[in-house]
Amino acid sequence: MAYLHRESMNSTCLVLCSSLALLTTPAFAQMEFGGEPPSVRQELPAPVTTQAMQRVDMLALGARVVQEPTDGPFRFAEVLPAELSIDTHGEWEDLADGDRVWRLRVTSRGAFSLMLTFSSFRLPEGAELFVYDDTREFVRGAYTHLNNKLTGRFAIQPTPGEALTLEYYHPQGAERPELTVSSVVHDYRGVFGYAQLRNGGLGASQSCEVDVACPQGAGWQEQAKAVVRITHPSGICCSGTLVNNTAGDGAAIVLTARHCLDLDDAIFTFNFDRPMCDMGAPPTTDTVMGSTRLASDVDLDFNLVLLSAPPPAAYDVRLAGWDRTDVIPSNTVGIHHPSGDAKKISIDADAPTKSTTFWNIAVWDEGVTEGGSSGSALFAPNGRLVGHLIMGASDCSAPVNDFYGRLAERWDMVAPYLDPLGTAQMTTDTLDPGSLPTPAFNVAGFMSEVFPISPGTRFDEPLSGSGFTAATTIAIDGTPLAAASYLWQGASTLQLDMPLLDIGTHMLTASEGASTQTISFDVATPSEPIFQVGTGDLGQAIFSFVPTPFTYVGGSGDMQLCLFSLSNLPSILPGLVTLEIGNNFMELANCAMITIPSTGHFTVNESLNLQPLTAYFGQTVSLNSGFPVPVSNLQSGVFNF
Repeated sequence: MAYLHRESMNSTCLVLCSSLALLTTPAFAQMEFGGEPPSVRQELPAPVTTQAMQRVDMLALGARVVQEPTDGPFRFAEVLPAELSIDTHGEWEDLADGDRVWRLRVTSRGAFSLMLTFSSFRLPEGAELFVYDDTREFVRGAYTHLNNKLTGRFAIQPTPGEALTLEYYHPQGAERPELTVSSVVHDYRGVFGYAQLRNGGLGASQSCEVDVACPQGAGWQEQAKAVVRITHPSGICCSGTLVNNTAGDGAAIVLTARHCLDLDDAIFTFNFDRPMCDMGAPPTTDTVMGSTRLASDVDLDFNLVLLSAPPPAAYDVRLAGWDRTDVIPSNTVGIHHPSGDAKKISIDADAPTKSTTFWNIAVWDEGVTEGGSSGSALFAPNGRLVGHLIMGASDCSAPVNDFYGRLAERWDMVAPYLDPLGTAQMTTDTLDPGSLPTPAFNVAGFMSEVFPISPGTRFDEPLSGSGFTAATTIAIDGTPLAAASYLWQGASTLQLDMPLLDIGTHMLTASEGASTQTISFDVATPSEPIFQVGTGDLGQAIFSFVPTPFTYVGGSGDMQLCLFSLSNLPSILPGLVTLEIGNNFMELANCAMITIPSTGHFTVNESLNLQPLTAYFGQTVSLNSGFPVPVSNLQSGVFNF
């Protein structure tokens, strides 16, 4: 199938989504912990409450698909909005020991598979969630409290068939769970080819595609272990590649295409390849959900993300080496997931054409690319990545004209992450993260100044050291941080989501297995006011009937005034004050005026009366610090009702 990929998101959405992508996930993300649904262990009766989704109009859908431009991502599914809560849907059953089981069956007629997204996902310790098809041949889970995300969102990868059952086990005395399915993703293409693969037949890709387990893949198995299938909750699929960095510290960084959209809630599936050439079914359980964007560009169509958790050692992945010399390779290989199918290899025995920003594969000698191959790597004969797929037109009948973005042309933007040591290396080799020696555990300290609060960001404080793993735990002043409050970025860095802290000296304790280290660190007085509405997240919603905490940060005795506006046009008095809001002081209103205590922060609960769905903007100013008046960061969001 011919395809041509471009990005349609405007720059405003790019900025918004870049910020939202900071709402990342805890250390265990999508990983499944195995086990058996309790209904099987307890021999509970099979019939359960069924929720039928609105029917997909296939005629209308087919007409729309035909009219869709060919310059978008490969779409395989229709997203059906839902509001299926554990509190309002399904049925509970009491077990003899006081534990409880909740089940809900969801159907969407005609679907090849169903994927679930959750707007609310919070499991208490000891609880388990499973998802399975009607035959229970495919069982997802168990998902546990270790899968909870800081954002409260979650997604479960496609399960074969037009029906699935959610089954939740609640141990006696556990806290109340939060589970709300916000959408059911109806696969209308059968792109994952579960039935065909299970029966040993072809998957959803074209007939000329070549499994990486075939003889053509000999010598490329290490690189293949770096390639990952990406499934997006909006119903698109792409490919990506784990890439090494100059630190060689095992950081789980993935390179893909920007037109594959934002990947903060995407599912990354590893080892989705057949065990033998044209035979066998690939595993579907080696997954990680969620990522944080590191660098991206719409025009150059690349996206570099950090996975929310490193793939477990059992996944046996590799981090692909790369080559940014920009020397034209004599021949090339592409490894990818066409149409979301099991991993394939494409081979061009000739040198590509080098253009302004991309490599052009004129004709493939074996295999082609398809929708779903987007973002996949192009390898030189030395086994190093030299580019990633951004657009193309090849298919089995005409295996011509695929275009890969050149790594060298994107280097300035990816260098901080692929060369974190600033070595200026031109190449790296493929790395087996499982081969890395375990460095001595050591906590060096924070890499930047720490303030009482950092609105608008998550995981804002980088902690440096060595020997960090996904199991490292952190406590501040003796209080453990929740697992969702830190993000492992390799053996030498943890990104921490810090609590509100007083100005002064604090203690941080890090634990790794039996090893524990405690260091002191200072929380500094900011040179300008800091303002936070609610949690400080971009787009923070406020409500008329629920007071919202407004937090002011500054030096002791600093008098601060809160200013709000419905306009983000600036208000400027040269030499006196520069605000980012207020439309030349014509649209300004004030809220509380407070004096900062010795702690360096003060919180007031405010209730504002605005029209529903009104965008708001807020800043604070320091009134006793002279001119020009110190002004805080901008806070913005939406007033709901």
